Amino acid sequence: MNFYEKLRDYLEITQRLIQNQLRIRDQLYYLLKDSNRFDLGELEFEEMFEKFHNDMNNEELKRFRFICELTEDIAKYNSETFKLLEENKTILNDSKYLWDLYGHLQIWLAKYRCQKDNLHPSMVYTGVEDIQGFPQGIEKFVSDRIDGLKNRKSQDRAAIVRVAAVEKAPPRLVYTVPSDGDVNVPITSHVSATFSDPMSSLTIKRIHSL
Repeated sequence: MNFYEKLRDYLEITQRLIQNQLRIRDQLYYLLKDSNRFDLGELEFEEMFEKFHNDMNNEELKRFRFICELTEDIAKYNSETFKLLEENKTILNDSKYLWDLYGHLQIWLAKYRCQKDNLHPSMVYTGVEDIQGFPQGIEKFVSDRIDGLKNRKSQDRAAIVRVAAVEKAPPRLVYTVPSDGDVNVPITSHVSATFSDPMSSLTIKRIHSL
């Protein structure tokens, strides 16, 4: 599996995890909001969940813990993606998308490591305030690059097959009968293919004896 195929797989898995986490996050938010037990105000989700964690009921805590577990899974795949980029830095010059992803993951992982010291870590966000958000459009770039590489390989294989077919083709027989009509002469493909003019039986016999 090449670099771009690995990157595609990591991105797809991470996005599925994030979508699941966002779904559970919204469920928890509305549970807290509809309970009328908390003044949520304008708090960000990370701050909100940490602030009210100790006052959550069992249903709320179940979703909170699920969010935390998903954060650990996201961190795992973000780490693998960052490692892949780190080990293939020369490829990053293929596109600004790759360098932007590299920068985004640097910040995300740094925030994740800092958050590990919190008593109740939950979600990790990077956005406008962090300058380096997730590069929108990178999934299409990676998909297009994979398709382009596959097409190039198919063209290369077809060219190799054509060359091999030409190399394996037997020499074309130009003349199979000497110019003097003698049919008791050993006509070889080497003789026939090497010379384009009719030869006498004596000439052919001399060449064949070489």
